Amino acid sequence: MGDVVQLNPHNHFGDCPECRKNDGHINVGRVHWFVCKRHRVKWKAGHDIFPDWKQENLQVWRQNEKLLELFTEVEPLQAWKKTELEEMFAALSGSANQPLQPHHASQPTCQLYRV
Repeated sequence: MGDVVQLNPHNHFGDCPECRKNDGHINVGRVHWFVCKRHRVKWKAGHDIFPDWKQENLQVWRQNEKLLELFTEVEPLQAWKKTELEEMFAALSGSANQPLQPHHASQPTCQLYRV
């Protein structure tokens, strides 16, 4: 199995919905999966984001694929969406203490892009 890479606790790729933690990611080819070993859950972070997959080989990916079969795929907890994005939208609208409102066609739109 490839090494499980630990990231900081404010993980932008999500955390286990049960314990709010993760045990890092493993790769199957270019695809990165985050896991929580305690709750046997996994979620896909994306592909070709972390360069560590390039140091692995087909044998490692097959082992990782077998390991991931033991995990249930879930929607990760992504607390940053609620806090950071709401703060950004509030700052843009000038109403930091107001909750986000649904978009109406007459209102200008704002699109955020991950860089």
